[in-house]
Amino acid sequence: MNKITFIILTIQISSCGFVPEPHSVPLQYEEAEKLLNDFKTYGKIYEMDDCSRSQKYLNGYAIRMEKKLDSSKYVVFFPDDSNAVVPSRLNDYPEYYMEILSQHDIDSSKFHDFRDRLEKTKLRTYENVDSFSIFIVDGFLDGIWGFFHVTDTTLVPSEQFNIGDHTISYKERVKGNWYKFGGS
Repeated sequence: MNKITFIILTIQISSCGFVPEPHSVPLQYEEAEKLLNDFKTYGKIYEMDDCSRSQKYLNGYAIRMEKKLDSSKYVVFFPDDSNAVVPSRLNDYPEYYMEILSQHDIDSSKFHDFRDRLEKTKLRTYENVDSFSIFIVDGFLDGIWGFFHVTDTTLVPSEQFNIGDHTISYKERVKGNWYKFGGS
């Protein structure tokens, strides 16, 4: 293979879109509405993801799915010294998810049902912040995109704005009180 062919193949492979782009995952409106209503009705979960990625969260806690802790999976990077990488201290390890479920009185079958539905709809992460419900589909580095629902559309500013820890830079109304967004 010559160099030109190699370069062309490399460009094609790298542009295949392993990270879904905002237009590639449509909002499944009825399923999203039902999922959102079920989260709100259940009322015990205000933040969670589908647990399919390396970092998993539930109500502000980093969690792990495996009961036995494998400390080799967890390291801490210190920003003040880019060369310092050390094993996590005990308090830095994600907690076993069943412990968090117990602490928050969350039914295990409800948790798994929500996980499955987040994964099936590709709405990977759910966060409830004030009048907004955010469903992050994907992101890369410091960029994210997904959908948000707002109880009152007059609360949506016309310019860039913040929802919790997220900055919403782009938005487009999809249907009803649902918006597609991009941000960080």
